[in-house]
Amino acid sequence: MTRDEEQDLLRAMLVMAAAGLDGMLKQLIRDTVPRLVSIDDDVRANLEKYVTRQIKAESIDVDSQRGAKFLGRILAAASQQGQVIEEWIAHLTGGSLQSPAELQQIAQAFALPAKDIPLDNPSLSNVFRVRNNIIHELDMDLSGKRRKRNIRRQTDMIKHTNELLKLGSGFVKHVSKKLTSQKPR
Repeated sequence: MTRDEEQDLLRAMLVMAAAGLDGMLKQLIRDTVPRLVSIDDDVRANLEKYVTRQIKAESIDVDSQRGAKFLGRILAAASQQGQVIEEWIAHLTGGSLQSPAELQQIAQAFALPAKDIPLDNPSLSNVFRVRNNIIHELDMDLSGKRRKRNIRRQTDMIKHTNELLKLGSGFVKHVSKKLTSQKPR
């Protein structure tokens, strides 16, 4: 049985791995998306889909000026393509990447096949459920009369942390492969 201090270290280990994944992916997006747009047809197609959704937003919600504002920023920029890419990067990095669904959006933006970055497994959902319980509920078990913190198994927490580290490594590996295997158009 681990002591309270050890439990806190296990919690911190998982939380920091998740935060590291979030930060690493955001930096990977900032550093690679502009180049990928110029060399990868699938990434460029995903950028085009993003632009279409931004413009289409106004037709869905007549009261919204989001599409018009988006177009205004693009047309007023010195480089329209550069501004579109910056808008997309801001969209991709604007939230917290702390769920399989959010990570799936990033994998799709990079046009990474599901076989390369497996995000639909229940194990990964469980990792983020544990992470969210630690972050948002202080890992408290509120089901009993007395509040107490959940006890986490060391082997489980190491496994969860390694899964996040492996996922981050997979993103870097596959994006790097895209960058080195294609030539600019």
